Amino acid sequence: MGKVQRNLEAVMAMLEQRRGVSLGEVMAELDVSESTARRLISQLADEGRAVRCYGGLRPLQEYSYEMLEHTRLAEKRRIGRAAVAQIRPGDAVFLDSGTTTVCLAQALASAIAAGTVGDVKVVTNSLTAAQALAACCPVTLTGGEYRLRRQDMAGFAGEKALESLSFTKCFCGCDGISRTKGLMTTDPDTARMVAMAMARAEKCYCLADSTKFDRTSFLTFCPELERLEAILTDEGLDVSRRKIYENHVRLILAEQEN
Repeated sequence: MGKVQRNLEAVMAMLEQRRGVSLGEVMAELDVSESTARRLISQLADEGRAVRCYGGLRPLQEYSYEMLEHTRLAEKRRIGRAAVAQIRPGDAVFLDSGTTTVCLAQALASAIAAGTVGDVKVVTNSLTAAQALAACCPVTLTGGEYRLRRQDMAGFAGEKALESLSFTKCFCGCDGISRTKGLMTTDPDTARMVAMAMARAEKCYCLADSTKFDRTSFLTFCPELERLEAILTDEGLDVSRRKIYENHVRLILAEQEN
């Protein structure tokens, strides 16, 4: 882990212990200049890991789809298009909720409309993904309690629905990826649903932009990265980290288009 990433994680650790951190606290506790502290604060806010406030940062109070849907959007769209390349005719696909998997849904809708992909069935707990695909292919919503801030469904009814289904492929997102702890998220309901879908899928893929690597979160839903067919990410993942993670899982880099 590089110095910048260590400093970012140190600021996040500070946020976990208090209601907010000021610019001065970041400077004092990390022994960095004001300009460096401002860059750290800006990066965490831009990545959607914390909320910028007057004089510093405050922790996220609750996940918000609307807050994250435009964060690193170009990278998420490239990852979504790369994920579509993994889908074959006849696939029964589970799509997790989340902003990156919605980009996959949108890219898949475009591919179906163009005739480059066909004969695909989709099951999802994401209302946004379902809306993107409903006119293009058969879509089944899992059911469960609708969560407005996440624009998805979760809970007992959705989990029961998954018990009778099987998938050729499962595509999920995550809040953090750790070499020792696997795929992590902040929400227990999401974790249970995705873990169930992964257990019922022949192949599992994780869609995660490069900022998710070496980031820990509240709980693990896939402890072994070797369980994954691949992690799809963007070119922002530095070479040293790529080499380390490639010892555990195949990485597919979504390259920028010329």
